[in-house]
Amino acid sequence: MGKNIIVIGGSKGIGRVFVDRRVKRGDNVYVFARNFQIRNKKEAHFIKSDLTNQKKYLKKLKELLKKIKKVDAIVFAQRYRGIKNIWKNERLVSIETLNNSLKLIDKYMSKKNSSIIVVSSNASTNIAIEQPVSYHMAKAAISQIAKYYAVKFAKKKIRVNIISPTITLKPENIDFYNSNKIIQKTFSDIIPLGRMAHSDDICNVIDFLISNKSSFITGQTFVVDGGLSLLTPEVLIRSSKGL
Repeated sequence: MGKNIIVIGGSKGIGRVFVDRRVKRGDNVYVFARNFQIRNKKEAHFIKSDLTNQKKYLKKLKELLKKIKKVDAIVFAQRYRGIKNIWKNERLVSIETLNNSLKLIDKYMSKKNSSIIVVSSNASTNIAIEQPVSYHMAKAAISQIAKYYAVKFAKKKIRVNIISPTITLKPENIDFYNSNKIIQKTFSDIIPLGRMAHSDDICNVIDFLISNKSSFITGQTFVVDGGLSLLTPEVLIRSSKGL
């Protein structure tokens, strides 16, 4: 029998790749998102939700929890992608969704190695200037919230961990990078492992954190960047110039 897995924000990017692979493995996957494109005959359960409306979202989450009764894992991969009221809506979608969900989810989590994974970003500690300040605020906040609940939930055997990916090749951007080989090569040249991250690289870590193999790990941030964060500015400049 498969696991009961809830994914918040699983309609695109890393979240969608994770959803598809877990459905193929036979898990019962429930996705909260504004939209969800049906691609396969066997698909995840879609719960249409606008995370800027926390009252309606939490009502739907409570209804699902009462229905399935037990949750093995929940993955938070949401972010605000709109252009209106960015500061307010990023806070609602990223921060309030995580905190409000965790305040009610614990009693439904399986007591046998249940796991909560928060997909954050290297913008939680560094500056990605192409992203607005609200994005940085949200990523830093959700990482700290996750650590708080890792301690709070520890006695209940519920683990909470964070994943911090670098720029990642996703179904939505793969055509762009394949059409701009110079950009892709520049990233590959400066990343110690010699290539850009793929969505599967991130999903492999999520799989690990859900599995029994990570049963003694909680409150940790897994930086998945091919070693990029280890480099000094001087090394990055030399690498980008081929020196």
